[in-house]
Amino acid sequence: MGAITNWKKNRQARIDAAKARAAGITDGSGKVMMDASKVDPRAKEFLEYTSNMLEEEYGVVSKEVRDQCCYDLFETMKRSFNAKALDPGADQDKFLMQMAKALKTAGILDETTQEDIIIRFLTKFKRIGGF
Repeated sequence: MGAITNWKKNRQARIDAAKARAAGITDGSGKVMMDASKVDPRAKEFLEYTSNMLEEEYGVVSKEVRDQCCYDLFETMKRSFNAKALDPGADQDKFLMQMAKALKTAGILDETTQEDIIIRFLTKFKRIGGF
């Protein structure tokens, strides 16, 4: 078996592909999508809330786009929590900007609207998680 000579090149793509293969969850292009069939019922409630909000209130009609946006928001939030736990002084603004980028990718361009969605997303998560 040959060694990877430039291990940094395309590293994230290899990680994402491995995760997708392991979970069996891809959108055909290899990009990992959220699979709600194997998650806690509270997580399903959270996913449904976020997906419904994006569709009904903000006009994101494509289920694939909504699912990817929900996945990106959730994964960013997880990274934020992990960074905060590992480094209490970590700057959380970069995670908020990543969440805003996920919303922009879903077609929500207005920054005030993005901020409103992020606040509602985090508030719902806090309620469901019992924090």
